[in-house]
Amino acid sequence: MVKTSNFKLGMLLILFTLLSLILMIPFTHSMKITKYEGTKNNLSMKPIKIGFQSGLNESVGINDNGSMLVNNNVIDYSYSTNSLLGYFSFNGGDFYSGSPINYSGFSVQLNSNFNVTNSMTLWAQDVFGIQYQNGIYYVYILDNLWNSTYPSFSINQSLVTGNGNFSTYNQQTFYYSFAISNNNIITYETFAPFNLYAKMDINQSSNGYPQIYMYYDFQNSTYNSGWILYDVITILVKSNNPQFLTGIQSINSYAPYSPFVTQWVVGGESSGAQLSVYNWNASMSLYYEYEGKYYSVPDAISLQPSFFTAYATAENVNQYYGIQEYYNSNLGLVYQIQGENKQEFLWQPKAYYELNGNNLTVYLTPPNGEWLISITGNNYYNETFGDHSPISFILPYGEYNINATLFAGSQGIEILHSSFNVSGGTVYVSSPVNFYVDGFSHLSGNYEFTTPVNLTFPNLYYQRNNSRMVFKYLIVNNKIVNSNTIVLYTNANVTAVYQQQYFVSFPFELKGYVNNIYQTLNNNWYNEGDQIIIPSQIIYNGSYTRYVIYKQQTYIINSSLNIIPPYYTQYYVKVNQTIPAEINGVNLTLSSNWFNKSSVITIFHIYYFNSTVREIINSNISKIVLEGPISIGIYALYQYLDVIILPNGTISNWFNSNYVITLPSMIYNGSEERYVLNQTQQIVVNKAFNITPSYIKQFYIIIKLPNETESNWFNSNYVITLPSMIYNGSEERYVLNQTQQIVVNKAFNITPSYIKQFYDVIILPNGTISNWFNSNYVITLPSMIYNGSEERYVLNQTQQIVVNKAFNITPSYIKQFYIIIKLPNETESNWFNQGFIITLPSMIYNGSEERYVLNQSNEIIVLQPVEEVPIYTKQFLVTINGVSKWYNKGSTITLSESVPIYETITWVGNYTLPNNSNLTINGPIIENAKISTNDTFVGGVVIGVIIIGAIAIILTRRH
Repeated sequence: MVKTSNFKLGMLLILFTLLSLILMIPFTHSMKITKYEGTKNNLSMKPIKIGFQSGLNESVGINDNGSMLVNNNVIDYSYSTNSLLGYFSFNGGDFYSGSPINYSGFSVQLNSNFNVTNSMTLWAQDVFGIQYQNGIYYVYILDNLWNSTYPSFSINQSLVTGNGNFSTYNQQTFYYSFAISNNNIITYETFAPFNLYAKMDINQSSNGYPQIYMYYDFQNSTYNSGWILYDVITILVKSNNPQFLTGIQSINSYAPYSPFVTQWVVGGESSGAQLSVYNWNASMSLYYEYEGKYYSVPDAISLQPSFFTAYATAENVNQYYGIQEYYNSNLGLVYQIQGENKQEFLWQPKAYYELNGNNLTVYLTPPNGEWLISITGNNYYNETFGDHSPISFILPYGEYNINATLFAGSQGIEILHSSFNVSGGTVYVSSPVNFYVDGFSHLSGNYEFTTPVNLTFPNLYYQRNNSRMVFKYLIVNNKIVNSNTIVLYTNANVTAVYQQQYFVSFPFELKGYVNNIYQTLNNNWYNEGDQIIIPSQIIYNGSYTRYVIYKQQTYIINSSLNIIPPYYTQYYVKVNQTIPAEINGVNLTLSSNWFNKSSVITIFHIYYFNSTVREIINSNISKIVLEGPISIGIYALYQYLDVIILPNGTISNWFNSNYVITLPSMIYNGSEERYVLNQTQQIVVNKAFNITPSYIKQFYIIIKLPNETESNWFNSNYVITLPSMIYNGSEERYVLNQTQQIVVNKAFNITPSYIKQFYDVIILPNGTISNWFNSNYVITLPSMIYNGSEERYVLNQTQQIVVNKAFNITPSYIKQFYIIIKLPNETESNWFNQGFIITLPSMIYNGSEERYVLNQSNEIIVLQPVEEVPIYTKQFLVTINGVSKWYNKGSTITLSESVPIYETITWVGNYTLPNNSNLTINGPIIENAKISTNDTFVGGVVIGVIIIGAIAIILTRRH
């Protein structure tokens, strides 16, 4: 039964609670770190600390760490591949995953590390999770990706894309994905048996990024899903040939001498859980891809290895309630049953063969490995790449070598090297000399033998001392065999071919042609019929004797010969130098050379070439009759008559050849005149000559400078250039006051004219003057220095300075500013010293009735140029009833005076105003109060009195 659907609710809750990533382990394997992954429903992570590994509680299955056991020797290998494939067949069992799963479940994991760059590795997993409940198995699929470059390194989320998500454990980020259909986790419900296939492919995208393709295939008796691609993971890092890694690899790793391990293993379902097995029946196999074909891994161990680099899983199997494995070498399958875990090689790679007549059968373990079978024999060659076992061959009769090499990718390990024979037939033999058959001697002649037969023919067969026959080759079935021994297993015709030779001797070793081949000729064996040509030549017998063959000779070898070509002997006469001599009655030059035996040599003692050249010869020998090499000790000396004309005389004499004449370097004519050699001082005598050496005339000159006296020898007509300036420190110098150049035409003592100067610095307010001044020069300082139109400096000391030393002075100047003060009645302007206090007038009168009163401080401190407008208040004199008083312009006064009611006041003056009037002051004012009768008031009083009197009269009459 198979069903692709969602989990039942209870199963889904269990899956969401327990599902996590298969775990990675540091290379020391002292501790395993369990990691978890989330689902598309954001399943949380539950870290479980595994602790230190003990015993054999490890994942069980096929663990390939690049080591194989061959003839009880462990051999290391390594390979890399673009594809891994695992096959797992499950026939049922009784099992339980412990804490934190605590459920009947297990996992089957395809795990491998791969390189992204030379310094970056990642760990990929293609995993089946299997749960068991009520007789039904629930199978789901997921993958994970971790950064295995170094323990605790994280996946960079921005550099990984795929169908899955990211999660974090202990600050380490990883990638995960489930096989999903319509946003639901694909789950297969099945009975046992069922088969599971996992495959991981890796390649490189067009832009250079590694891509991991995750496949699975689920099969049972009624259903086959076929290969399903459920995730493509892309790592956005430029890579160069990313591949899955097994064994020790030449890339940077945090454990460079430990192997990468590839796993197809069984363990707890997830979360680092330990699987306890009570009943189990399963089988599995693991393959890698090479050049388009899948091969079994070369060898494997049952449990996860103790030491490795990068990552491996942490789900494991209980040691005692575990899984026992055994290997079926015929099928190439690892079978699993319940039992105690054992760490062992699952198989030993081996190859052996069986020979039945001419039928060869080769058996291989592993049978579906990457094998190369090579069979070579007489006229036979076969090279077969085997991926199955056994392999059969039909072979003709003959002798063979067989080699079987098991490859891990491109690396081969030879497993079998052997030889065998396929026998049957008759051998016909013809030999001109005696020979051996199976170790027994036979006389020359023709024979017939039954195979197998071992024939041996002698390399040399001597007929007599100066005649022999030499083995050349065998003709076997009309083919040449360059060996004097042969073992035959099938029908054959064998003819032994020999060469007749004769011994030829020479008086000495020489050069010649043998059958037109130029070579060295000496006492040796030569083939019958050889043609020997000895050309004219010189043969050296050591360094001082030689033989001159003066005529070419030709010889044909038909028998033994003693060849003596026409020649004469010469000896080498060695002289240490060439001299004139008489050789065989002729005056010649004797030098080291070859001379014929018995030559006569007579040596002279004195020999004149001309009136200016002669040779003196001293020798221990005067006359020689040459009977062997000889060395003549000669001291011969050439002499030349040479004349040397010097300024003070002439030298004439005989000088030995190569004698070195040393000319006087100087010739003095008194104390103030001399001649200095102007050429090479030494003359090597190698010819007769008459020479006048080159000399330069010099005079002794004394020059008294201000600071020193210089005296030296100068060439005649040399132009002496006096220094234009002579410095005595940095502040005193002398300046030349005459012609600078003097022509030397005699000895003299002079004192040139120099003017003394001092370097003086004058710091003025507006700048610094620094210059050289003649001694006693009078410097006139400026009396005033203007800095613009509003600022100046006034000299406050003596204006003239006499230069009699170097100095740095700051003359005394008073700083002044140009000040403008605008008063109400006038403007004043002038120069004032800096800091001077100007006092302003407190009052300024403009006549007797107008004035200005200062309305600010009356002091101004001169600190800078300024145009000052002081604040003044304008006032006018106001006279009221003869009383005068000053009032500010614009102020207001009230004209008021008290008088009796019957009087009135009128103000008269500049203005005519009634009493109590306000008046604005805009100029001088005079006002007086004018008193007059208040007519209104007096008239009113009179009328009032009249009225009152009238009323009183009326009232009096009534009474």
